[in-house]
Amino acid sequence: MGQVLLEPPSVFGWDWEKSWMSSSTMRARASFARDVSTAGNGGKTSFLPDKLVDIALTDAGQIVDAATDRLGISDQIMTADRDALIDYLTDGGPPSTPVDLVDFTNRRIKLNGLFGLLLMSPAFQVH
Repeated sequence: MGQVLLEPPSVFGWDWEKSWMSSSTMRARASFARDVSTAGNGGKTSFLPDKLVDIALTDAGQIVDAATDRLGISDQIMTADRDALIDYLTDGGPPSTPVDLVDFTNRRIKLNGLFGLLLMSPAFQVH
């Protein structure tokens, strides 16, 4: 993802802040986020977002807020992006539509997908 172990670009090490970002590193980071968020149960590695967010939550806004809080990007998510994430969780229905995270299949699709989208978001990339 742009930082090869033991091979810094100069004697000063790797560049800081946003200078490491390029189209190839962003693509690598998006692929990594997808791979992490879709790692299934039964393999050697699994992503279990239910360990990060309370699955008893049913309000899409609260679920998005809990996930962004866990990732430390709540203050960096734009209102339009938050609204789009709520639409994702409610399948485009009203924001008040309850989200059932207790159901394993729904949780696997919605919560894993939410974390995948957040990990790929610009807010997380520059966090």
